[in-house]
Amino acid sequence: MSKTLSRIGLGIMRWPDTLSKKHHDMIEYSIGNGLNYFEACRFYNNWKCEENLKTLLKPYSRDSYFLCDKMSLRGDFEKEKNPEKYLQEQLDKCNTDYFDYYLLQYACRDTWNIVQQEKLVDFLYEKKRQGILRNIGFSFHDNEEWLRKFLDISDWDCVQLQLNYLDWFINNHATLYVILDDKNIPAFVMGGLKGGVLTKGLPSAAVKYLYEQDEEKPIGNWGMEFLAALPNVHMVLSGATELWELRNNMAIMLEQQPKILNLEVYEKVSDIYAKSEQLPCTGCGYCERDCPIKKPISVIFGLYNILLNEYNDVDKSTFLEIQMNPKYGMLNCTHCGKCNKNCPQKINVEHKLQQIALNYR
Repeated sequence: MSKTLSRIGLGIMRWPDTLSKKHHDMIEYSIGNGLNYFEACRFYNNWKCEENLKTLLKPYSRDSYFLCDKMSLRGDFEKEKNPEKYLQEQLDKCNTDYFDYYLLQYACRDTWNIVQQEKLVDFLYEKKRQGILRNIGFSFHDNEEWLRKFLDISDWDCVQLQLNYLDWFINNHATLYVILDDKNIPAFVMGGLKGGVLTKGLPSAAVKYLYEQDEEKPIGNWGMEFLAALPNVHMVLSGATELWELRNNMAIMLEQQPKILNLEVYEKVSDIYAKSEQLPCTGCGYCERDCPIKKPISVIFGLYNILLNEYNDVDKSTFLEIQMNPKYGMLNCTHCGKCNKNCPQKINVEHKLQQIALNYR
C-alpha cells in the first residue's frame, strides 16, 4: 500500500505512562483524518512510550502509518554504546520489523564524538540497506556551524529542528531552516508551539497584540500557521495531549492552501517575548531525567512564567509549596550540573533555580 507522509505527526512525549480511552480516541481520529506519522522514544512516558505506541497502533495495518523511533545520544545509549542491542530492543517493544524513520536524537557538539566513535552513521546505513530503517535522520540542537558538520557526514533523508516563530527570530533558527532548504533536505519540526508557550505562555503584552491583529483567531493558531506556510516543512510534530488540540493542529497543517504570513506580526511578538523575563522552558523534562533529588524543574519554571504574567493565589501557593519542600525545594541542589547538560534550550538551569529561590520566598 502506497502512502504519502502527512504534514503533521503525533508525538506522545507528554502523555502519561498509563493509557486511557482518550488516547485511543486520539489515535483513531488521527488515522481516520489524515495524520499518519507517529513518533516514539525509549524514555518517554516513564520508559513506556514504545510499548504504549504498540498498544495504540495494534488495531491498524502496519502499512497504514509511518513509525519513527530515536536513538538517544545521551543517557542510556551513552552508557551502553551498543547500537545493535539498542535498536533491536526498540523493534521488539514496538512489535515491528522496521522503522519508517529513525533519528539520532540530540545531535549537537556535545554528542559529535559519540556519533564518530561508535560509527553510528555506518550503522544506520547498514540497517537502511537491510530494510530495517527506511529513512534516517537526526534531531538537532545546536547552531549553524554544527548543523553543517552533521550534514556533511551523510546523505540524510530528513532533519528534525526546533522551529517556531520565536526561535526563528530570537535564536536565528531561520538560518537552520534555510540551510536544509538549500540542500533539499526535508525539515521535520519539533517544538512547533514551543512546548505550549505559543498557546498559553506568551507575555500578556504579546497576547494583547495578537488579539488586536485578529480578535477571532486562537493564540495558538498563529504558531501553526507560521509553520504551515514554510514550504520545506514536510512534517510538524504535534505534542497534543487533548483531542481538541490535535483537531485544531491537524486542521491547519492539512489545509491545502496555507495562509500568507505577515512576518512583521511574528517579529513584533518575538521582540516582546525577548524583552520579557520569561524562561524559554518548553516543559520537556529532560533536565529532570538525571536529577539525583528528582526536583520538578519544569514545573517550577512553568509556574514562574505564569506568575510573571498573571499573579494568582493558586499558582503562588503551589509555587511556594515546592520551594519549601525539604527534599527538592528550590535551594536544595547537589550542584551536579546534569540539568544544564541535558537542557535542549541551553538554559543555565542551576543558576536560574537559585535566582528564583532567592527572589520568590
